[in-house]
Amino acid sequence: MPENKYLKWLSGNTDTVWWHDSADPDEIEAGIANGAVGITTNPLLIKHALYNKKRPWASMLSTVPKDIAGDEKAEEIIKRISISIAGMFEPIYKRTEGKQGYVCAQVNPKFPGDRERMLAMARRLSKWAPNIAVKLPATAAGLDTLEECVAEGITITATVSFTVPQVIAIAERYRKGLKRAKKAGIKQGKCFAVIMVGRI
Repeated sequence: MPENKYLKWLSGNTDTVWWHDSADPDEIEAGIANGAVGITTNPLLIKHALYNKKRPWASMLSTVPKDIAGDEKAEEIIKRISISIAGMFEPIYKRTEGKQGYVCAQVNPKFPGDRERMLAMARRLSKWAPNIAVKLPATAAGLDTLEECVAEGITITATVSFTVPQVIAIAERYRKGLKRAKKAGIKQGKCFAVIMVGRI
């Protein structure tokens, strides 16, 4: 991504904030230089980054245990890349005192209806770095998981969200989770709601 004067102006002169959608380290650095304050990734974006530019990740992935496979291996690869990207955004996270600088790490998209599996994975992903926002689908099961995660203080990004009613449902479940967290004396996490209307 070359210098984008509009994005730099937008982020420097208005209240607008924007997140970049990639797992490519060169694109991420360019995004930060143009004012990006967060990053959203998913398994497919990470796969593309690995296939297109193997060298940045080669040494990091060379130590992935040989005795794991399938979903376990995929999660280990995603973990290592997500932690690396989280480090790139850590200065923003610290500078904004946790308001921005988040990196999305998505639960396994093969199980959008499995509350228990998503919750267990969300708990694991949230421990990878302080600026991880666990990405959950805005499905019925995903919304249940979202509320539970928020009640536990986990920061969430709700995705696969295409309509205003979905975003309202996200907000309602976030509010319920916040009340539960407050009652339990748990530090509140954040919730970012995605409306998918296209990609720039």
